[in-house]
Amino acid sequence: MSDFTFEIAPGQSIEKQINLGKLSRLLKSTLVRSGVFHTREIKTNRFVRYHRGQSAKLKIRTGNLRASVGYEVKGSAIDSLTLGLRATSPQALIQETGGTVRPTRRQYLTIPLDAALTPAGALSGKYLLRQVGKKWVTDAGPTFIRKGVIFAASAGGQVVPIYVLKKSVRIPPRFDFVRTFKRVTIPFVEKELQRVATATVAQGPA
Repeated sequence: MSDFTFEIAPGQSIEKQINLGKLSRLLKSTLVRSGVFHTREIKTNRFVRYHRGQSAKLKIRTGNLRASVGYEVKGSAIDSLTLGLRATSPQALIQETGGTVRPTRRQYLTIPLDAALTPAGALSGKYLLRQVGKKWVTDAGPTFIRKGVIFAASAGGQVVPIYVLKKSVRIPPRFDFVRTFKRVTIPFVEKELQRVATATVAQGPA
């Protein structure tokens, strides 16, 4: 049990005893709610279902980045409690800050075109590239390159553009993980902490 003094006016004060164990539990619960709140804000407001066309939000294709968003609360005592907000996908940093992606093992990046994607935005198994000897083929048939585009040729003679070759791709910053934290999550946390402080002082010792 510890004594806390709260100033309410010059020369005036009140003293209340606060159970630090109870306060710790309330603070931990607040951090958990804040982690849930931030995670929901990101997953709900920064992602959109895959569709063809431009979007200011991140279009869900594999879902890996969205699934990597989460939080963790550590500690139990007041001076050890921490809230960690995270996005662990390798895509997270460049989607947050923006930047240029360049190939690391080959001369070009292969960017899938609409024909190579399912309606949900995943790569179609039919047009997955695989190397056979020195040639690249798909389940639809052999491929060839014309003017920076990879085409798949089927046995029936149909030719489909499936990938475009790029030496680099510019990624705009669209994740807004930190911006959401500063503009949305921090006000939520402050409001929750104020509510806990008010309730704790009003209730006094447990």
